[in-house]
Amino acid sequence: MTFRVLQDIELETPEGIIVLSPGQVIRLSKDEAFPLIENGIIAPIGKAYYRIYSEILHASLWIVETDEDMKALRASEKVTEPIYSADEIGKRAWTRNGSRRCTALKRYLRTQ
Repeated sequence: MTFRVLQDIELETPEGIIVLSPGQVIRLSKDEAFPLIENGIIAPIGKAYYRIYSEILHASLWIVETDEDMKALRASEKVTEPIYSADEIGKRAWTRNGSRRCTALKRYLRTQ
């Protein structure tokens, strides 16, 4: 899958370490990409929907690129799980125990 880099990042490859800057494009597997999406470092290019299981929430949720993608997913699928944009997931906050959690996920927990 193809992703747009949102923040500077260093990645290890078989050829060595590469440095990517915002705006660059990279191809990664879904498994490689998810932690980077979760941390707001990359975003999918094109219409991409990701259904993931959150260990934090103990529930499934969807991640989309834009609000328009969110509307399209709701219209085309019978989605009952929460849907978040990559930007929402990228917004981070510190929890009391010092570990980082997504603010969007924290909002979801407060509504449960």
